[in-house]
Amino acid sequence: MTVPAALLVFSLALGACGSSGEDQDHAPVSIPHRAAYSEMLEDAALGSIVEGRATGMTVFAPSDEAIAEARAGHPELFASDDQKAFVAKLQVVPGRLAPADLVSHRGSRLRTVAGISFEVGGSGGATTIDGQGVGAVLVDQDDLIIYRLDGILLPPS
Repeated sequence: MTVPAALLVFSLALGACGSSGEDQDHAPVSIPHRAAYSEMLEDAALGSIVEGRATGMTVFAPSDEAIAEARAGHPELFASDDQKAFVAKLQVVPGRLAPADLVSHRGSRLRTVAGISFEVGGSGGATTIDGQGVGAVLVDQDDLIIYRLDGILLPPS
């Protein structure tokens, strides 16, 4: 999949593209309880996140509740559009990482498109990123995979 195609799939997956219901091939993919993160990604300019990412993307989508808690606890991270874009990009890793790939990365660090690295951990069937539980795959389309994340990835203090 080319980068422009990945951008289209990414925007569809995040509900960024509307659908009149007439074209079922381009209907947005629903990501339950991820509206706040979807909005952050739209505000962050999706193109800047995927530009040059021909190897796909992995997104760890935080819940609306996790974003609300982060906004309350770290208002400085949401004070400007640039800061919100930075937080949105902290959840995105270049390259498509299937569940087995995540397991093989345990004990190492993943670098996000924001330039910050987070520790991959876990044992058995549970995987964590920076201590946050990685849940079910919400979207799995070609070069894009979106996981449910129990929390939100924030920059180190």
